[in-house]
Amino acid sequence: MRTENVEICIISAELSSRSVQFNTRTTHNMETILNDYGFSFTQVLGSYKGATEQSFLVIVNSDKDRAKLIDLAQDFNQESILISRPDRSSYLYMIENGDKIELGELQEVESVEGLDAFTIVTINDRETIWTCK
Repeated sequence: MRTENVEICIISAELSSRSVQFNTRTTHNMETILNDYGFSFTQVLGSYKGATEQSFLVIVNSDKDRAKLIDLAQDFNQESILISRPDRSSYLYMIENGDKIELGELQEVESVEGLDAFTIVTINDRETIWTCK
């Protein structure tokens, strides 16, 4: 999957307050919906507010795609999704009120040490770590 020069979204179905079994089931459900919508995506490991969670990196091809992902996050009771523009400037989109919290640039880093928010992407057995700075 190529992510250069395209908008991407990091979205999760997991809730830190729920059991592993619940989160496994909701992650599977979200994956099914992403497939049904025809999105190009890959599963990733994310950390938000210090809690790790299974997430998805999704290619966003249009405003309509972004709106579908916002609706999906709302359906799964998510607080926010991360949107990274083609230039990698990024923001959290807050589901409850539509606020956009600018985060800086999504950048590859060497380690998760000291980070409470990051995404680990594994493609073709190559692991990369991303965070906003």
